[in-house]
Amino acid sequence: MYLENFFINFDSNGLYYVNNILIGTQNVNDLEDISPETGICAHTPGWIIIELNDICTFEKIGISGFAGNEKQWAPNNGSGAKISTSIDKIKWTEVGNIPGNYGKNIININLVKTSAKYIKFQSSFYLGIGFLKIFT
Repeated sequence: MYLENFFINFDSNGLYYVNNILIGTQNVNDLEDISPETGICAHTPGWIIIELNDICTFEKIGISGFAGNEKQWAPNNGSGAKISTSIDKIKWTEVGNIPGNYGKNIININLVKTSAKYIKFQSSFYLGIGFLKIFT
């Protein structure tokens, strides 16, 4: 089972622009769209924090990179990113990593079982998320 309509907000280290064109739709609700053409992109070194509408216990996510503008953005931006969770946005626990096969295709990632209200993706490079699903 997975959660729908569960993301209520996001924060990032900075939006990514090319020639004054914003890359990504920067709408947290777009992460529920199975198409990687919409989503959130962050400048380098990238981090994105997704806020859930309630504390949730999970150990698996489905995720894809952002592939909405491949002339300006690589869908694999975010490969190797750390995944951490938090209940209070103060204390974070690392629960996994985005693997090297990350890109425009949805992949499932098994995580350390966690309870969280916030999920943080942190990359040493650019970071984009086109789709995100939480399995409970």
